[in-house]
Amino acid sequence: MKGEHQNEPDCRKGGVACDFAEHRFHEIIQSGKSLTTPETQYWMCKAYAEMSHEACTRLLQLPPSLEAHLHKAKTLDDSAWPREPVAEWKEALRLAPGDVHIGTALAWSLFRAGEFGSALPILKELLRNEAESRELNFLYGATLLGLDQLEKAIPPLESATRLDDNFLPAHAALGQALLETGKPALAIPHLTLALPGDEDAKTYFDLFRAYQLTGQTDLAAHATLEYQKA
Repeated sequence: MKGEHQNEPDCRKGGVACDFAEHRFHEIIQSGKSLTTPETQYWMCKAYAEMSHEACTRLLQLPPSLEAHLHKAKTLDDSAWPREPVAEWKEALRLAPGDVHIGTALAWSLFRAGEFGSALPILKELLRNEAESRELNFLYGATLLGLDQLEKAIPPLESATRLDDNFLPAHAALGQALLETGKPALAIPHLTLALPGDEDAKTYFDLFRAYQLTGQTDLAAHATLEYQKA
């Protein structure tokens, strides 16, 4: 058809657009180092984007490898579906058994997906060599909390807060575990510390319950107001 090629550049005299059309991306980038015109910078950006796309395409075409699984798992970690990266982290761990970073990432994915039973043995194994990890202690305790093993959840959560007193999620989880096991007075300090990180108002509600159970009606009323605001 007559207008089919009307948007294609006229390459009889050359030019950056023609270099791009011919996939001469390296040449565009080299020329862009000495030329700073808006047009050159525009084509440089497009060249970098195309090179990145080509690199990702080549990576996905390679046989299964640790790097490919890690790349895909990290990409899927940003998705709205927490179960999606699990299989990739599992494959990566199979190729790099004992890797603490990969094992921790797999445990996080399982935890976010609510697969607490699957996360637990992985966390136990990781803690054998990383007993002083605040993250692993927190994750182990929070996983036990998710399985309603409340008494067992308390020691690792206490370890997490001991290792880092500013680790707010650990204080929130510990406060919840103490509250649910009939220790509201012990829960209050941890729940109070966790309030700045309370995104869904659950800690405010737990604090209200703890005040109520300890007979602190004025503080319970105040916590109720804060809960309603949150």
